[in-house]
Amino acid sequence: LLHPWADGGCGSDDGMGDTPTTDQATFSCTNTNLMRCSQLTQYENFMDYADCSLMFTTEQGAQMNAILFGDRAQLLNNGACGTVSGPCLPASAGGTSENDFIDGVQLGSINNTNSGSVTGPSYTNYSGTYSTSLERNGNYTVTVTSGDYTPDHYAVWIDYDQDDVFETAEKLGDWQNTAIGASHAFTFAVPNTASIGTTVMRVRGVFYNTGEPNPTDPCFAYGYGETEDYGITITSPGSGPCVPTSIVGTADGDFVDGVQLGSINNIGSGGVSGPSYQDYTNQSATLVRGDVYTLDVTSGNYISDILGAWIDFNGNAVFETDELVGEALTAAAFETQSFTFTVPVNAALGSRVLRVRCVYPDTGEPTSADPCANFTWGETEDYTVMIETSTNIAESNSPSVSFYPNPADGDLVVHMGKIVPEHVDVIDPTGRIVAIIDPLAPTFHVTTSALANGQYVLRIASEGQLFSTSFSVVHVH
Repeated sequence: LLHPWADGGCGSDDGMGDTPTTDQATFSCTNTNLMRCSQLTQYENFMDYADCSLMFTTEQGAQMNAILFGDRAQLLNNGACGTVSGPCLPASAGGTSENDFIDGVQLGSINNTNSGSVTGPSYTNYSGTYSTSLERNGNYTVTVTSGDYTPDHYAVWIDYDQDDVFETAEKLGDWQNTAIGASHAFTFAVPNTASIGTTVMRVRGVFYNTGEPNPTDPCFAYGYGETEDYGITITSPGSGPCVPTSIVGTADGDFVDGVQLGSINNIGSGGVSGPSYQDYTNQSATLVRGDVYTLDVTSGNYISDILGAWIDFNGNAVFETDELVGEALTAAAFETQSFTFTVPVNAALGSRVLRVRCVYPDTGEPTSADPCANFTWGETEDYTVMIETSTNIAESNSPSVSFYPNPADGDLVVHMGKIVPEHVDVIDPTGRIVAIIDPLAPTFHVTTSALANGQYVLRIASEGQLFSTSFSVVHVH
């Protein structure tokens, strides 16, 4: 990056469209109305010499990313300053600039759709935001949606042995799109030898320039394209909730035709030709400890079915009696029952399973809602709910609080304008204070290296007022 004054004088420029023209360096922050070359000086820019610098502009950031993921991509995997851990980080000089991007990935509770754009980065680590569990020997389908260029080539890998290398045997498949916004389902089975625990799924969408690897390589720096990583947890069979079966299933109209809770809005989904079990865990709603919610469940077209719903609040993969959200006996076809419930204050935080059933009991089968019994008729559906704790802190509307970068990987730089903060708390999603800072200066740093990926709240005390704002932590490695 050049200094904003470049070679000096108002006729010289640093090549950035969003940095004001200036003719010389600025060494002081005291004159906030300083004008140079008939423009207000941006003395806060890191490329100036003022002692209160705190920002790069959007174009400066884009230029640095272009270099680090283009001509100097080798720096990302260089171990000169220590051991580089984790999978390779692919670079791309052209990136998504010609519409070679990934616009959707869906697998289990991962539901990252409409995520791509022509201005998006060439690499995104979603492993701290989107993750799902897979069982050894389980059969699954991951759906990938292409960007707005054709033909591009898409591929998926899972690092089953957790050695940070995507081997040929770990590739789930290759696909070439023939239309923009097209989707493809990669069906795969998790090997019995897959290592138990947390690992990475890699998705790539790239264009093959002359001489570039074909089929798609997990690490090569293609000229155009995007790479995304997601979190995967490998478990042993039987470690998740029971999966009921049904001999007749939905054939006589005993099905679930609608589930609504928060952002879950799966209505008109049932039918007499549908399966007896549906894994909808890619649809999720967020619930807060202690808050009250209403779950709406709609039955099929058979009368006198049993509706039941459970949430695995304690996260032990068992739907216990006290985790029953509600049950009802239908008296009409396509009847909607509303179950109002309160999330226990001690509910386990994180991703939990919501189970919904519509069943009819045959002779000898349970006559009340049961989460696991194999009823002759009926359907079972599983969804995801995210249990969170409210910090009870309102977002600040104060324009004086600014910070960058967001999301943060190293230090988060916070600037309060002319306000001197007296005390700062960093609060995690469970409501705990994880860091305390006494800055006594308008600009201060929050170290995030020890914080897990996720959302946090800054609670800032100053001049008898309490400001709060949220920020994200996303560690690349």
